[in-house]
Amino acid sequence: MAKKKQKNTKVKKQAQSGGKMDNRFSEWKAQLIEQIEKESYNEAIMTLATMVQAKSFDADCLYQGAYAYFMLGDYQRATQWVENTLQYDGQNVAARLLLARICILEDRPDEALAIFEFLLKNFSANLDANQREDVRDILDFYGTGEPEKILQHYPVIAKFLGLEAAQAEPEREQVASAAPVDLSPEQAAPAASGDLPQEQVVNETVAAAANVLQAEEELQQIRGKEVSIAEKIKLLHTFAAGYYYQQDYAATKIFLAEALQLDAKDDRTLYNLAILYADMGEKEKAMQFATNMSYVDFALLKAIR
Repeated sequence: MAKKKQKNTKVKKQAQSGGKMDNRFSEWKAQLIEQIEKESYNEAIMTLATMVQAKSFDADCLYQGAYAYFMLGDYQRATQWVENTLQYDGQNVAARLLLARICILEDRPDEALAIFEFLLKNFSANLDANQREDVRDILDFYGTGEPEKILQHYPVIAKFLGLEAAQAEPEREQVASAAPVDLSPEQAAPAASGDLPQEQVVNETVAAAANVLQAEEELQQIRGKEVSIAEKIKLLHTFAAGYYYQQDYAATKIFLAEALQLDAKDDRTLYNLAILYADMGEKEKAMQFATNMSYVDFALLKAIR
């Protein structure tokens, strides 16, 4: 009887704890949405940091973080939070649309079109009326300016835009024989929740988000140091190396991107960025950094190859 009473007390306490967490989540999310609506994006990011540390968030909260960074013009961090969102919810349409917008603003139209093609092919039914209108507004530009390209390489987009089927006929044989579009992990992240237990997905998302937040805090500390640019770059590489060793590429990029902003011609930074992107499977970007170096490094070229 005593054991039963003790067990009931424990269950009651857990229920009360869960209720408090639910209330905190509702309050935090309402605050987060309000801050986004008021365009207080830095405050929104701090609210999200609190939620992540408390493991009290959902996919929409992670997306709001991506959107906040996007509106601040920090496309690198916006992309990282899109990745966090898709890791937690691989079917998140808003996150994929935001990623496509980032690609367009960074002058990567082919990647943006690949995302739209993937989105329309797999998640068209998930688009609401406003999202569908936004997608059409963006794609109309490419459908009008480059209809042949759309018809040849992006058949789902062509169908969505209602481009003439007769124009597509000559290219259909080429499309059928061509290899499918090789989407990057950022563009075609799988619905992780369908492959892994939800608790594991949450833990991995929390860990990735927490690492990014920690990296950003460390970056702010480096920025505040009154040292020379050369010394700051050295510190940035030191922190980048720590995260690279842990294979945390998102956090590694934060420090190397900052180093590149301080000195776009620093060979050490270009070298490390080339290695990083090669490890991430983005050989084209890796080669761009390698070719911007002041000298040719055969070992680096071999690593990229």
